[in-house]
Amino acid sequence: MTADSARAPRRARRPLRASATIELVSLAVLLVNIATGNAWDIAALFGPVHGVAWLFGILATWRDPQRSTGAALRAVIPGIGGLLALRALERADTQAAPDAVAGARREPACPRSRPRRRPTWRSWPPTVPTGCGPPSR
Repeated sequence: MTADSARAPRRARRPLRASATIELVSLAVLLVNIATGNAWDIAALFGPVHGVAWLFGILATWRDPQRSTGAALRAVIPGIGGLLALRALERADTQAAPDAVAGARREPACPRSRPRRRPTWRSWPPTVPTGCGPPSR
């Protein structure tokens, strides 16, 4: 993974990050307005701003190629949904390419013909499939 491709999802999610921040700040302003006296002018200004930022966050999450059902459901939560969805999408990016992030290759898992069971006196010594671990006896 190159440096440009690592920054690509971050650039693509810049509008979602902005709308999530605006959504949270506008909700905080609305809650402070209610607590301090409920000025109509502030509510008339920040109410629609909060609503538009909330809807934009839902749409931006829905359009993301890495979205999951959980990320889409988190985006619907008013106030912090955009930030929760952004966090879920960034986790999906790191889980999608752990080798590229860590810079190491994983070895393939050892194939097993059947699930490993607790050894009994009849199956002692336990055998290991060829090519995995120490040689069998």
